[in-house]
Amino acid sequence: MFELSNRLVGIYKTFNTTKTITIIPKHIATKIEARQEERKRIELIRKVEYQKELEYNMKKKADEELKLNKEYEKKYLQETGQYRSYI
Repeated sequence: MFELSNRLVGIYKTFNTTKTITIIPKHIATKIEARQEERKRIELIRKVEYQKELEYNMKKKADEELKLNKEYEKKYLQETGQYRSYI
């Protein structure tokens, strides 16, 4: 019923004074939808940033492993006498 009404009017009394409040459900629903869209957008941005971070870390790790492999290969070739350094 809340969603079907155009306006809701509340009447209450505090400190011996009568007060009223008017709520327009369409405005509240619009604000709720806007917040939900904003949350979805932020979640999507976070997912993209997380994916970029994962890709960066994977690339960094692969580069480190490649560097280590080259060092091990160089060390092995030096030990076996097959490595020649050109200076």
